[in-house]
Amino acid sequence: MEEENNLSGIDDSYYDISSIKENTNWNDVYIQRGAYNHLSLISQYKYDCDRIHLYDNNYYISKSAGSGVDIYIIDRGINTMHLDFTHVDKDNPLEKNGRMPTHGTRVASVAAGYYFGVAKNANIHMIATDMSIGSLLLALKYIKEIRGIEPHKTIINMSFGTYDVDNYSILKDVIDDLVASGFMFIASAGNNKVDSCTIRSIGDEEIFQEDYLSAKSSHIYSVATFSNYGSCTDIFAPGYVYAAYFPEEYIKNYDDSKISNGYMYAYGTSYSAPIVAGIAATLISENEDKKKFNQYELKKELIELSQKDIIGDNFGLNKDRLKDTPNRFVNNGK
Repeated sequence: MEEENNLSGIDDSYYDISSIKENTNWNDVYIQRGAYNHLSLISQYKYDCDRIHLYDNNYYISKSAGSGVDIYIIDRGINTMHLDFTHVDKDNPLEKNGRMPTHGTRVASVAAGYYFGVAKNANIHMIATDMSIGSLLLALKYIKEIRGIEPHKTIINMSFGTYDVDNYSILKDVIDDLVASGFMFIASAGNNKVDSCTIRSIGDEEIFQEDYLSAKSSHIYSVATFSNYGSCTDIFAPGYVYAAYFPEEYIKNYDDSKISNGYMYAYGTSYSAPIVAGIAATLISENEDKKKFNQYELKKELIELSQKDIIGDNFGLNKDRLKDTPNRFVNNGK
């Protein structure tokens, strides 16, 4: 599974493990060599082609890699019969109705997949819904009532957009209650190319909300043209990713014993959110003996680690959008 990277990479012997451990305070380091850009970008400082001619396309991660942390993804479902999920339980209750839960599968792949994922040792849990607000409320209720769940080690990822409903306040109350119990939320900012403060986004107030960036090597630190923006968003993350994919032929001749190795290039804030969720999982697992995380502590840590003021106006469209938007690019601590 090889990526066609936009950026030319350095020799993979460039890194110094001892130096990385000293600078990050990680107990140990895992390196994915020649990684996909959405991974390599989050584990290094800003790449400047005018100063550094070769891009470091390795992905550096603490060896705990999210171990012991639960990422609950609310989406339309998942198909785990893919090489990216070879390390997970193969309990895959996929309905054979001709539908493939492609979106949820890609989101899970980016959050914690073996090849494409950020937190490779985190536990993935998919809550399959029809994405209505009623099913979302039921999903959140279900998560809260799971026996033995540890809220301070549980991240809820919501990679979907806005709701314009009269009972939105009910959803907010449920989320606030979960946050008060220690659960942590990551939500996508949306792809409406508007100020996210002006719409009823799922990422309101208590939820950590992210925007996404362009993928072109010349514009890797520029806001994608159709991403939402504004002061109600918290951080930027890559939004162009490679993720698990099931080719059309696989879907037509679906065999629940056949493992797919397909992958695709996808984009959207839907994929920025699980990148941030994955980083959150690695922070929690690496600091398990040092601190207990909650929404406030997680947000504080992610903001402290982020790279400040590196997002520019390369498209000539971002000047007004960046005016009130926090200029922060997510980083995993390396």
